[in-house]
Amino acid sequence: MKKILLAFSLLLSSILVMSQSALKVNSIEFKASYFKYRGTILDVRTAYEFAEGHIENAKNADVSAATFEAEIEKLDREQPVFVYCAIGVRSAKAAAILRKKGFKHVYDLDGGYHDLLKVGMKNAK
Repeated sequence: MKKILLAFSLLLSSILVMSQSALKVNSIEFKASYFKYRGTILDVRTAYEFAEGHIENAKNADVSAATFEAEIEKLDREQPVFVYCAIGVRSAKAAAILRKKGFKHVYDLDGGYHDLLKVGMKNAK
């Protein structure tokens, strides 16, 4: 049973890695992004989470909302988009959608909101 679970985990990991590279979604660590970002910072958490606190200058578009695709249509496809959520799951989903919609430079910020605060990103609560 352990071998089956291990094989399944490896298969799932491989699929996730291949799907991200096929979509050309970049994942970057906070320390590098903090000093180098220029473009749109996109918080893909819920409006409630965003209101509780968010990274300074971030825009909010809830990836789980029916309006997500309409919200991202307002963004410039030529400018970099730096995506974050609470822990990294929703941002990966949003980054994949952005790439499919033709955004040229999509960066999924590793970790999540609280990790961004730990490395010095400013909270705009």
